[in-house]
Amino acid sequence: MQREILTGVYAPGQRLIERELVVRFGVSSIPVREALQDLEGMGLVVKRPNIGCSVIDLTREEAAQICRLRRVLEPQVVAWAAENYSAVADETLKARVQEMTASAEKGDIAAFLHADMLFHKALWAVARNRWASQALENSLGSLFAVGLMAARRRGSLDLKAEAAKHHELLQLIRQGHAQAAAGQMADIAGRFESEVLPDIRSEAD
Repeated sequence: MQREILTGVYAPGQRLIERELVVRFGVSSIPVREALQDLEGMGLVVKRPNIGCSVIDLTREEAAQICRLRRVLEPQVVAWAAENYSAVADETLKARVQEMTASAEKGDIAAFLHADMLFHKALWAVARNRWASQALENSLGSLFAVGLMAARRRGSLDLKAEAAKHHELLQLIRQGHAQAAAGQMADIAGRFESEVLPDIRSEAD
């Protein structure tokens, strides 16, 4: 279902009805419920009482609020990650950047988003502050999903440039340059915001 959401098979705001998903994917209701829970955790799906699950559909104003949180919090978390970096984390993060680069070369936005989110989650874990990690995970999944879905529709996001920026970020972190890494993270966040926010619908649309 992740790929179907990111490639527009399921539109932003569309309800995801369990019995229809069971038929579509040819599985029982248990894996469908588990998948919906996973997608909710990734920020791709929102669950509302008495309504059920639907595809995330942030407005531009809501996305801008998340961007403001990100600009404050994620650069500091990246600095902490640079200070706490380890060989164990290195293999995971290098693999994620390689996946982002390969996905960008193919123009596979679903795979790119998946690798991008895994990269950031692994990076937050290295920072060793679970409260900060939880705050970012709860908000950025939705921002990435809605932003990249909007960018895919209008072709406004340069995936290869984004992958290169993440590669540069990882090199700074690996070298222990905490403040430079924080600055690079702020640049990535600002670039994403400036390129993606205009593509997300506003409340007035």
